[in-house]
Amino acid sequence: MTLDTTSEHVRLHIPSRITTVVYSTFEPDARHYGLLAVPPEDNQPIDYTIVPLTFLQVYRTTGTVLDALLERDTTLQQWLGRSPMLRTVAVATAIPLYYHWATSGYGVLDGAGLVGWLYMRGWKQVLYIETLAVIPEWRGRGVGTALIRFAEAQARELNREWLGLTVSAGNEDAVHLYESQGFRRGHWRVLCTEGSSWGSQQPSCAVSLRPLLGSAIKRAYHHFATLDLVAGDQAIGELQSRFLCYEAYRTPMGKHWTVAVQDREVAYLHRHGSVTHPVLYLAAEPSWWGSPELQQALRLALSDIGPRPLHADIRLASSGHHDVAHAALSPLGFVERPAATMKMFKHVVRN
Repeated sequence: MTLDTTSEHVRLHIPSRITTVVYSTFEPDARHYGLLAVPPEDNQPIDYTIVPLTFLQVYRTTGTVLDALLERDTTLQQWLGRSPMLRTVAVATAIPLYYHWATSGYGVLDGAGLVGWLYMRGWKQVLYIETLAVIPEWRGRGVGTALIRFAEAQARELNREWLGLTVSAGNEDAVHLYESQGFRRGHWRVLCTEGSSWGSQQPSCAVSLRPLLGSAIKRAYHHFATLDLVAGDQAIGELQSRFLCYEAYRTPMGKHWTVAVQDREVAYLHRHGSVTHPVLYLAAEPSWWGSPELQQALRLALSDIGPRPLHADIRLASSGHHDVAHAALSPLGFVERPAATMKMFKHVVRN
């Protein structure tokens, strides 16, 4: 491997089989956003050694990686932060085995110890960053930036079109880091209502919900969600459709329907969650976004809950659908909020 340091941004020339990579990073105009690179006082580049991880290294450091993630990842805090026993089991078994078997792991070495971790895997022409973590003492020193650029170089070497990742929307430092490195947000918003009796209003009979079972659920979901995403997120809609199985606001449990308007199926609708806090996911043909008919379908999906005040979340399949629905539903008491997690993507420019 050789480094081209003649320009402000360091270029990597990486061989097909990577063993040890020394990565140099220096951002003259960088601001301090958590992991974002900040130049040292003497304005000298920082050299980091990035190495492939052995299973023993993965196993021994999983607890440290998890601690670094738990500090700022609100979604992970909900899953593991409240249960010491679950965290112990995950650290001892599930997480290291998953990292070892399903991903390629790399670490940033400082002397004999690891200070940063990167776990990646391929998915439908996307090199996906499963985990990027830096210990608190090393944040703001370019470690995160170095790992992202290393991942981009790997994607380019493997002829991948895109880099992708999932981040907690509340982790603003990480979001700023990724955006500074050229990542763009996927669909990242939901509509919420608190204490409203909106769902208890009697819908008309012009719309019907047709229950789905078995493989029909997946077919309807993929059909309408792909239509919705391609129309509503034109730049990366097709890309996001490759990750439909990872939609955070949809589960195999709960109730699944197609929405029929005068016997024509125009949307897929899903409800899960609790009676006091239901979650609705809606994907539809673009011509029906924000329509009174889809509002009636949403009411129908909640009609069996009764007249009690609702704390409901509605996830529209794409950003474009969200914008149209927000305009239609905001007069009814719905407000826009960040989703729990969001996907971010960067197009990989090949040499």
